[in-house]
Amino acid sequence: MKKTKLLLTCCMIAGIAGFVLTAPIEAKAETEARKSAYERVIQSGVLKCGYISWPNFMEKDPNTGQFSGLDYDYTNAIAESLDLKVEWAMEVSAGLSVEALKTGKIDAICTAEGPLFPSTTKYLAYSEPIGYFPFFLYARQDDARFDHDISKANDVNIKIAVVDGDISTEIVKTFFPQATRHTMAQMASPAQMYMDVATNKADLFIDGPLSVETFMRENPNKIKMVKQQKPLAVIPNTFSVLRGEEGRDLVDMLNQAIKNLRNSGKEAQILAKYSHGKEISLLPVAPDYSDFK
Repeated sequence: MKKTKLLLTCCMIAGIAGFVLTAPIEAKAETEARKSAYERVIQSGVLKCGYISWPNFMEKDPNTGQFSGLDYDYTNAIAESLDLKVEWAMEVSAGLSVEALKTGKIDAICTAEGPLFPSTTKYLAYSEPIGYFPFFLYARQDDARFDHDISKANDVNIKIAVVDGDISTEIVKTFFPQATRHTMAQMASPAQMYMDVATNKADLFIDGPLSVETFMRENPNKIKMVKQQKPLAVIPNTFSVLRGEEGRDLVDMLNQAIKNLRNSGKEAQILAKYSHGKEISLLPVAPDYSDFK
């Protein structure tokens, strides 16, 4: 009986000691989880970014691991202006921004938002645009059916390549509701759309010149922009954070940083690097002169 009591006492002491040791750790973890994204960034001095891979906006060299692209340069410029560091913490599949942000492993999606997937707007708050990108129809190089008359694409016999649920799907619903959608999964690379048109699996796709130019350069005489009077749509390029208290202060900070880059002329330098003299590729936001009053 004495041995049993001694054993029980030891177990109780061990349990209490374990609680004493783990309680502060668990409490600290819970406190960290309750912090807003803004608080995490300010206290750590690090902006943890999720990124969506997209040609010329955000790309990672598979050999060197080096990042490049318009959004990469812009985010680094914002961080420098705020005296923060950037940690490219997680690649995020297109359409899964909400899920990635809810993990708490990242503070913001720092590339290629717009919103790309309109349905996520109820969960995400978006920064001011850092630029606008016009979307056009693209066809095979030898296909002139839609030149100067894109209404011909509104036909059940015409296949338009789209990514399931993204902005291209919404554009097709608006302008070409009778067309057949050649749908691919959200995780598909945008290059898959381009290749499906080039190889006659689809007739058309919708995207912007900056995204498509690499594919066109590496695959000459395969696809072309359909001759049309104006863009089908103009898509903003933004950051995104979770809606509500979690992201409000962070998106406010990002908005002011964007204004600062725009007003100082730094934004124009970054956009010029990727325009290649083609004004149609990038549509800058007009400067906000209110800060100079």
